[in-house]
Amino acid sequence: MKPTQSAIQPVSGSTGYPLVDALRGAGYTIDQRRLERVFRDQKGPLTGHVAITVTPTAIQGVAKGVYHVTIWLQEGQVADCQCDCPDWSQYGRVQGVPCKHILATAVDAPWPLPSGTPALASSPSPQGTTGGEETDADHGLTAPEPDLTFNQHVRRAIGQAVARLADLVEAVLRADQVPFLIGPTDVAKTSAVRLVAVRNGWGFEALDGMSSFADADLVGLRTDHGTYPSAIARAFRRAREGETVLLFLDELTRFNQRALDVLMRPLLPVSAEVARAQRLPVPEGMAVRLVEVPMWGLDWAPAGRCKVVLAANPWGSPLDPALVRRTVPVAADFDLAVAALFQRPARDVIETSWKLVAEAQLPLPIGYTLLAQAGDPAGLEFLPVYLAQLRALDRPAAEGFCKILEGIGVQLPPGGGWP
Repeated sequence: MKPTQSAIQPVSGSTGYPLVDALRGAGYTIDQRRLERVFRDQKGPLTGHVAITVTPTAIQGVAKGVYHVTIWLQEGQVADCQCDCPDWSQYGRVQGVPCKHILATAVDAPWPLPSGTPALASSPSPQGTTGGEETDADHGLTAPEPDLTFNQHVRRAIGQAVARLADLVEAVLRADQVPFLIGPTDVAKTSAVRLVAVRNGWGFEALDGMSSFADADLVGLRTDHGTYPSAIARAFRRAREGETVLLFLDELTRFNQRALDVLMRPLLPVSAEVARAQRLPVPEGMAVRLVEVPMWGLDWAPAGRCKVVLAANPWGSPLDPALVRRTVPVAADFDLAVAALFQRPARDVIETSWKLVAEAQLPLPIGYTLLAQAGDPAGLEFLPVYLAQLRALDRPAAEGFCKILEGIGVQLPPGGGWP
């Protein structure tokens, strides 16, 4: 059963493990029960049983020789994380809650990283080696980077793609505009926005669109019994208190029209004079963002300290011209450098899926999540899962895709690739 948000028990205060706290600083929620399983799991503790490799851009761990973890770094801070376990791929990535394998890697890994160390072995391996021998890094020398597996090369390329997309977002924000990331699912839009917040040391508030959302779900609710702020009200309050906050509104085309109408207003800042005319205590000369809903009232935030980023997968849902006019659209496309690591026929399959998605013939591409698990440059181990996903969304499209692959000479797995 998929865990609900209420089932998550966020850790309050420091965990005592700096890299775990750094994950939380990057916008992830640390679940108390998952953290406890690192030390008291029913199958045995994970801590002390993670084989770890560290570079300046990534911490990679193998938990008990089974699950592979990557924690990507940018300028000494956490940018993103990934695990190939079912808990992370099905639930954790969606909710931003690291699994026990990611947390175990964060507990066992050295942090902060030794300065000037391009590679460092740490923590016992599953075979029991200690890794305690002195290395060139211990003496301030530059050691050669260890040979990477194909999977590590793929994950590194994905991390670089995320960083390049983050660069585009950051450039728009520096111009005091609102970036609007437009692209299919699983192209690292959320990861790129998180990376921008981490790079700049900004606070982070996020909201994923749902068709059922009402005003209170977007902004907040005030009643006789209490005050219940949502993402927008929390971001506005933090900005008024002096913190720079990045407000990320994702899955925009899933919002109903009433919710979209509410979101329009804060996208365009207004002058202090306009805000003061509405009896808001805005300092003179300060541009502000405004939002107003019946169950919360009128709220505001300094525009310079409340950054806004939007994202959507627009296929099948036309965009409102008024929304586009208030933003700077940023294309979130598949990075061909990732596909270039693969050999035929795998590369042909990947590139064909993305080409057909761009032409609106397929609803789902072979995204980074599946590719991050690839271990063979010419293998098609990702294809059965992808075809099953495609079939669930659009069976005729899936069957058509199989015909196209057969036409370009791709040998499908037995049974047409269905699990």
